[in-house]
Amino acid sequence: MTLLECPVGFIGELIDVHSSEIELYLLDLGIDTGCEIEVIGKAPWDVL
Repeated sequence: MTLLECPVGFIGELIDVHSSEIELYLLDLGIDTGCEIEVIGKAPWDVL
């Protein structure tokens, strides 16, 4: 399941990041694979 497919309130574990740029950004925030994440909201322009 991708992050876009997760509903608000979903709690899960980050398994893989397909973009090296996003992975570096998440690492700067202290988020690495294996971390528990929760979807707390979505921007109104979320599109595929």
